[in-house]
Amino acid sequence: MSELSSVYIVGAGGFGREVFAWAQQHPLAGKAWHIAGFIDDKVSALTLYDYPVEIVGTIEQFLSADFPPAKILLAIGDPLIRSRVAQRLATGGHEWMTLIHPSCVIGHNVRFGRGCIICPHTTLTCDISLGNGVIINAHSSIGHDVTVGDWTTMSGHCELTGACSVGVGAFLGCGSHVLPRMSIGNYAHVGAGSVVLQSVPGSTRVFGNPARAV
Repeated sequence: MSELSSVYIVGAGGFGREVFAWAQQHPLAGKAWHIAGFIDDKVSALTLYDYPVEIVGTIEQFLSADFPPAKILLAIGDPLIRSRVAQRLATGGHEWMTLIHPSCVIGHNVRFGRGCIICPHTTLTCDISLGNGVIINAHSSIGHDVTVGDWTTMSGHCELTGACSVGVGAFLGCGSHVLPRMSIGNYAHVGAGSVVLQSVPGSTRVFGNPARAV
């Protein structure tokens, strides 16, 4: 039997610990790969928690310790930080791993970039394109003909309806909804519970129902 690949979760905060659970529930866990530990610059992040694996070190320690090439789960919610950390880890020959929870509903022609994390009970209908490093948290949904740019984060219970487009590094807060054919610009931030009735320019923060610039 071939040796299992090692998987490291980058980020041992709340989302990283959730990703640990989702990864453990994946059909390939323990068969093709195993979770070997966390990577976090806060080495005490798991002190109050009981986990079967530990933080193996900071990002710099991980890179300098000559770990063999491994699979990396990018469990950092902030899009900018996630993209920067991913680029640093890629220099060590490590692979950005895409994780799709087995409870997700996925239709026809859904394309995933590298390093995506798709959490439980997500629905992706059809003809959707996700860039690299996209996070879609639990109970969110994406309609037909939607494109989502690299490093975007969709928090839990978000909805992108048909023919929306989301740029690079955008952040959608919990429970936000984007109406059909609207666009969310690069690095825009949609606040929790917002309803987007008009397109949001890049690097703009909006909040409310209807969502307005703040």
